[in-house]
Amino acid sequence: MKVKFSSRFFDKIETEAILLNYLGNLCGGRLSTYFQHGITCSVVNELVSEMEENKRTSFKNAGTIERIGH
Repeated sequence: MKVKFSSRFFDKIETEAILLNYLGNLCGGRLSTYFQHGITCSVVNELVSEMEENKRTSFKNAGTIERIGH
């Protein structure tokens, strides 16, 4: 049995990828932009690491579900 992922799962990952790119640009030297948004690099790094951890967990869980289904 193969697990079909809902589009919401992939939409969430795509949204996170766009956000990660945006946050990366903020921390990549566009100081006026990121201070304008009131975001510090430590906050950006925390957000990025939380999102990365969520993504790893989601894929790990998805793999577990697929293995159980076989």
